[in-house]
Amino acid sequence: MLKITVIDVPAEQKWVLQGQLTGSSVSELMSSWAKAHEARKGRKCVVDLENVTFIDEEGENVLLAMMQEHAFFVASGVYTKELLKTLRGKSRRPLCRFLGRLFLIILCCAGAIHPLRAQDAASQNQSLVSSAVSSVLGTQSPFLGSLPSGKATGTVVSLSIRDALERGLRYNLGVVESDIDTRAARAERLKSLSELLPDINVSLAQTVEQINLKAQGLNFNVPGIPMVVGPFGVQDARGYLSQKVFDWNAVQKFRASTEHLR
Repeated sequence: MLKITVIDVPAEQKWVLQGQLTGSSVSELMSSWAKAHEARKGRKCVVDLENVTFIDEEGENVLLAMMQEHAFFVASGVYTKELLKTLRGKSRRPLCRFLGRLFLIILCCAGAIHPLRAQDAASQNQSLVSSAVSSVLGTQSPFLGSLPSGKATGTVVSLSIRDALERGLRYNLGVVESDIDTRAARAERLKSLSELLPDINVSLAQTVEQINLKAQGLNFNVPGIPMVVGPFGVQDARGYLSQKVFDWNAVQKFRASTEHLR
């Protein structure tokens, strides 16, 4: 059982939750959050969890989606604080943000479909789902786009829910972009790391030489000693190692690239 209280003031919108965030309470919170999106009008949103006694996995996903919508959370218990810390870590990952928002949309769609009157229910569901999609993903979100693959045909393809989700994740523009960003972040981290490692250079050279002794100033004529020596080979192998004792700028760049990769 969950009690939801919404307090509207000019500076912010405050949500006070009391009880357990489980089961049907999750759908109730999700529905209330989607409906109140227009009323917020860009104001700061604070969610008070001090009187929440238990949160299940679905409740955690809804809190994650709310956190990605820039909600601020207030908590006092050790369990709730640790949970919020974990959710903040997940909210920084693009794929986790997408899955959390996708979960919220699915819950919204599921919560909007009830055995009500046909016409009234259809109108209410369409408005609620549209509002939820707009509030959760935003109108310009890359997760609303996809990448074309193959040649378009008029053939009808039967898809299971699993197939639809796999196709959505494989060709979703937001997921593809997040994968590219992750690879770029890894490359930037390796580049920053290379500035902290020793620089080793090796050179190998091989030449064939012939020396004219007369040209070198040895102007003599000794029987049995030719005036031109060679040809003969010369091999040269050298190694160079350099290491910066301390470079604070390189250390900061490496820390920043590592944090960005997370």
